[in-house]
Amino acid sequence: MKKSLIVFVLTCLIRISAWSEAAPYSMDELLLKSNLIAHVKITSHTENDFKVYIVDVLHHHKSGIKNGDYLTVVNDFNVICPSAFSIERAEQKSEALAFLMYHNGQWHLNQGEIGFFSQGRIEIPFYEEGCTYNGTIEDWKNDLTDYFNHFSYDKNGRLTAKYNSNHIKNSPPTSLALLQYNQLYHHLSLNLSVNNKLVMNLIFPPENSNDSTQKLADEIYLHVDQPPIKEKDLQDMMNDLVEYVHTTRPEIKANNIQGTSYYSLTFDKSGKITDVQIIRSISPIIDQAIYDFYERNNLWSPALLNNQAVRFQQNLPLRIK
Repeated sequence: MKKSLIVFVLTCLIRISAWSEAAPYSMDELLLKSNLIAHVKITSHTENDFKVYIVDVLHHHKSGIKNGDYLTVVNDFNVICPSAFSIERAEQKSEALAFLMYHNGQWHLNQGEIGFFSQGRIEIPFYEEGCTYNGTIEDWKNDLTDYFNHFSYDKNGRLTAKYNSNHIKNSPPTSLALLQYNQLYHHLSLNLSVNNKLVMNLIFPPENSNDSTQKLADEIYLHVDQPPIKEKDLQDMMNDLVEYVHTTRPEIKANNIQGTSYYSLTFDKSGKITDVQIIRSISPIIDQAIYDFYERNNLWSPALLNNQAVRFQQNLPLRIK
């Protein structure tokens, strides 16, 4: 009994570690690396897997799966170990949008991602892009078709796009593709009103205010006409941060610490950074380097919305290779 308990705990720890590494994911990792994206209905489950009926294939890549097929998908519903969804979803035989990969002879949820219906719509978060896509199955089907028309991986596994940034500004694609272009070209001015499918929680009230009638000028925005760190300067700033991290923290390279941290910057109306928050950490050493870098580089141009300076919050990644 004791041996079984130890094995069980170790299994949970391994899965927790794997789950932590998988989330958050980038948009292309979910969409382009899925062998199958489908509207599914859960038909049965065990401790280790669940079976689904394929209601509608929205996209497939070398899968050969078609409408009406049944698949067995690896999962763990144990309440202690993290799972893609709770066992109640399986017991209710829920319908969902599933992102699936075929690996070592088994189907898995890509990045553990599956979205369940809520009032006929499905929300899927894209962490690195700082945005959630919320749409019906038909919305997903149409926008995925457009997305795969715009993006692919080249032979070296790099994300490639159909158009450059100037073309996208003049002729924006549908919501999913627009969000990917925004990330690829370092934060284009997104038209978030496209079919109301992109949700960014545009306005956050100040932490110290419970006043529901708080004036617009005191709120913090996630989308503005002109951010403090302009598009043309963003990549240089990211490169400077990477160089600062490696220069001031040589132990990162010595210990082969790699991965992507996510953090947010809050700017006041003068363009000064008033808060740095770590959204996802891969190392406390890197976290501290991020804090130190922005303490040294904390004054930028004011964020402008309708030609007025506003408080602004920006989410950014830091990739350490």
